[in-house]
Amino acid sequence: MMCCVSELNRLALVFDNAMRDPSPLNLFIAIFNFVIAPGAVLGTYFKTPATSHADSVDSATNAAVNRIMRGQEKKALKLLCSNGVAKVDSATIVALKKLHPERKHDLVLPHTDHPQLVVDPAFVASKLFRESADHNLSKDVYGWAPWLFYAQRGEEGFFHLTCFFYLFPC
Repeated sequence: MMCCVSELNRLALVFDNAMRDPSPLNLFIAIFNFVIAPGAVLGTYFKTPATSHADSVDSATNAAVNRIMRGQEKKALKLLCSNGVAKVDSATIVALKKLHPERKHDLVLPHTDHPQLVVDPAFVASKLFRESADHNLSKDVYGWAPWLFYAQRGEEGFFHLTCFFYLFPC
């Protein structure tokens, strides 16, 4: 109770000062002190929040929450979904060897008498030419999209040469 009285007396002095000299700064200080007064008085009755999140026991969860607080949602999701890294010991090596057994004999590929993959370069070139004008197509996983070649539409043979370069490398 004594704390509340002293805070009210302090606020009264701040407001008296603002009324004697009503500059914008003094008025701001008076209003600001009035707004934060409940927190200044009552804040001492609450315990200080811990830096780690004690409500979860798991350290991975704590690390994920800390990442989220820093705005790193993707890294937090990786932390929660990852199984972590195994310790390098004999049990881990045995488990890996069971997962990846050694080959007993050489790998023999099947014999073919015709090409496994047949690509028509004219079809691919015309498709690239048509799609290079469509800016609504999204990029693929490598960041490539046909519309990136829009500037080359005027160059004669560019799309055919591009197909031969990618389809039939030296």
